Amino acid sequence: MKTGSIIFFIALTLSLQTKAQTITTHEVPLTGKAKEVNVAKDNKAVQQLSKKNYTKNKPLIDTILKHPNDYNPVVFYTLSAVLFKADKKDEAAFWFYVAQLRARYDFNRCNDGSTAGTIAVLNSTFGPPINQYAIKNLDTLEKMIGRVIDFVKNNQENYDQRWINLDGMGVMTASLGGKDDIAMSKPEDAWPAIKAETLKTYYEGFQEAMESMRKKN
Repeated sequence: MKTGSIIFFIALTLSLQTKAQTITTHEVPLTGKAKEVNVAKDNKAVQQLSKKNYTKNKPLIDTILKHPNDYNPVVFYTLSAVLFKADKKDEAAFWFYVAQLRARYDFNRCNDGSTAGTIAVLNSTFGPPINQYAIKNLDTLEKMIGRVIDFVKNNQENYDQRWINLDGMGVMTASLGGKDDIAMSKPEDAWPAIKAETLKTYYEGFQEAMESMRKKN
């Protein structure tokens, strides 16, 4: 995120999916805690992934995949689209679901409930083609989700989880002169339990969806 302004990640990523669509954004000066959020590297990666194809992005993609814990979920949502267009569909699906699960975890440890809209837009922007591809082979999808859960469970997130706050009403209100004394995230000592519950509910939701899809087939 550029210093001193809010530039919605959603606006950057939507352009990758809907090139013909004109997207208008409004920059609002960041204040207080929001100015401490470190997403400059992520923002730069999203912009480059959005503008270039797989071949031109190969050096950046190699770096991201070598250090997957250092980039926030928006980077992997965007990367999944690049991989999918390059016909690397299984790889695209894996990283899309990792992004989805980590984004849910980041939302669950965020104190601003209004950021749910960010997750919904990211999922609806990048999810449809990947989901449509993935459900064609439910056995493969089930194994993939198992790997996704193992990855998220056994890897420590090194990125700034407060990326999600930057699209929330809390930061917006503070930037317009509101209070800035509310913690952006829930206490760090609660994160392990939040992560465990997130993994549990994600898997349970997936199992319910699988059961429903298998009945239809």
